[in-house]
Amino acid sequence: MKKPFNIFLIAGEPSGDFLGARLIQALKRTKNRFEFKGMGGTQMIGAGLQQILPFEGLSLMGFFQGLKKTLHLYRYARFLHQKILEEKPDLLITIDFPGFNFYLGKKLKGSGIPHLHYGAPTVWAWRPWRAKSISRFLNHLLVLYPFEPPYFERYGLVTTFVGHPLMEEKISQKVNLLSFRKKWGIREGSTVILLLPGSRESELEKHLPIFQETTRLLKEQRKSIHWIIPTLDSLKDSIPENGWGDTITVITSPDDKQAAYALAKGALAASGTVALELALARVPMIIAYKVGALSAAIVRLLIKTPYVCMVNILLKRGIVPEMLQGNCKPILLAQKIQNFLTNDRAREKQLHAFDRVKTLLQAGDKPPSTTAAEVVMEILKSQKKGSIS
Repeated sequence: MKKPFNIFLIAGEPSGDFLGARLIQALKRTKNRFEFKGMGGTQMIGAGLQQILPFEGLSLMGFFQGLKKTLHLYRYARFLHQKILEEKPDLLITIDFPGFNFYLGKKLKGSGIPHLHYGAPTVWAWRPWRAKSISRFLNHLLVLYPFEPPYFERYGLVTTFVGHPLMEEKISQKVNLLSFRKKWGIREGSTVILLLPGSRESELEKHLPIFQETTRLLKEQRKSIHWIIPTLDSLKDSIPENGWGDTITVITSPDDKQAAYALAKGALAASGTVALELALARVPMIIAYKVGALSAAIVRLLIKTPYVCMVNILLKRGIVPEMLQGNCKPILLAQKIQNFLTNDRAREKQLHAFDRVKTLLQAGDKPPSTTAAEVVMEILKSQKKGSIS
């Protein structure tokens, strides 16, 4: 029997774990034989990854807030560098997490191991010089958004727009809202609003106190809001049970999340991929985000786009309100939500725009992971290592 393709994958946070798992599953569907090793989370492990290192606790936010973890990251990078050189995989696939993965990529330059990266750095937003830098050690780049390829192709880096992975999520038509209400004690007639403070611990530290105070202020104005926080199992314990202005429910299961999205009248969310999730689920939203003062000052100097919310970036207009830094205050957020809930026209305007977002996130008729897997197979075949069974 011919030997399997040996693929080494590295992801450093939940979004990368999601991408990696879908890619592994798509590669398996090609009926070739593989060995998947590397660093990933529960989704990648469930898909078939042999974990070399766990990534829990590696996600950072800001320029200086992660300094305590820097030494830990360097130890991980050194270990993975040595392990990859020993394994000599047919292909190295790094997924998002650019600071860590590009540091590792530079160290592996000249090793003869082809390197594909999945998820482009945001050179269109800031630090555009990174496009030229990564073209020196990457062999191929897979991107999620249609406007990204030209930024990298100008430096000779082969770049493929595969579409956003959210486009291949199956949305059930059998959401039982009555059962969901009963399960979580959501009264008929109450207004359901989602709170999405972020998927990183550092984001929760910044946003949870602000979101809590916002709910307390709204309690004085509206007496029928039921707040729901969809989050990860690993973050559930970081969300306080008390201190909210009204009824709060924390959910972690995908089915409950889907029901919550279907029931919600709106959402207050930290900027990130969740904005696209809300748009595809047709949930009107307000974006809020705050980082440390020094990080914010640096971002203001470097940022190249007028928006931070990907919905606005894709549409090239501010369809979703962005409450950032100095505007990310409970009193302002409460006013914005109150106005938003009573302004049907503003919500309808967002919903109409969300249809365009769905079109922009598609790359042809194939699921993104299938297109990504096809690129991977082309690279593996070109290396003439292993063989197709």
